Amino acid sequence: MLSFLLFSTILFISWFILKHRIKRIDIDHNVLLITAHPDDELMFFGPTLLNELRSRIENYYSLNNIDDKKHSKIHLLCLCTGNYYGDGEKRKQELDDAMNELFRSTFDNSVVKNSQEKCSKDLLNELFTWEIRDDPELIDSPVAEWQPYYIMKIIQKYCQQNSITKIITFDQYGISGHSNHIAIYEAVIKLFNCNNDLNLEIYFLKSISIIRKYLALFDIICTLISSLINNNWNVYLISSLKDYLIIVYSLRKHYSQMVWFRRLFYSSTSRFLFINSYRSYRIKSK
Repeated sequence: MLSFLLFSTILFISWFILKHRIKRIDIDHNVLLITAHPDDELMFFGPTLLNELRSRIENYYSLNNIDDKKHSKIHLLCLCTGNYYGDGEKRKQELDDAMNELFRSTFDNSVVKNSQEKCSKDLLNELFTWEIRDDPELIDSPVAEWQPYYIMKIIQKYCQQNSITKIITFDQYGISGHSNHIAIYEAVIKLFNCNNDLNLEIYFLKSISIIRKYLALFDIICTLISSLINNNWNVYLISSLKDYLIIVYSLRKHYSQMVWFRRLFYSSTSRFLFINSYRSYRIKSK
């Protein structure tokens, strides 16, 4: 019993320190999350998306922002339909359902909800948008060779057209080692190294060991230690059990992907449903 209380105390202290030390993206920036497949955005980036949406909703309704000012937006760019088993059209609809559910639930559970203001559907169009590409050059397959240069040109054009200043995506290990995830990282690195007129900050989601990956909320202790050692506080984490349930319920809108082991195992043990850690780089226009 004493050991349990001690461990619970350490866990709470770790969560409390992280919550008050973390550095989030400034809400004045347009943010682009780049994923490979429908469901990546919640399987791996759920805490990030939820926190970014919440901060923008609350900012929208703050006293200084109830006007006609143009607000920054979160963009999701999914590079393929996930048609590996021939259900690409179904997965497109599932992405729409999942993102609508995520936004609605975040709005309903925000501290500023006010029935006299704009409804969540109207606000969604101002603060959040997503696009899924159906590109023959980017087919869903772990053995398909996505060309980083081709992806880089897609990203570069999207950033220019939408005034993107922050990018969030996978790191060099792709979290799960999927070749499509890694190709996105390589494309963003090419963007980082090439001469361009973009002024960007890039956040790479840090891959971790297989053991830590399935520690669920308990990885907060490891995350705190890592943040202290590296002095890196680019971390997103859930604030409550309700946050976790919002992410999981939205993820389950990707019904075709919710095979038994994802429902029973991944949904309860994946660290990425509770915590996201990033390393960042800045691209300055030339």
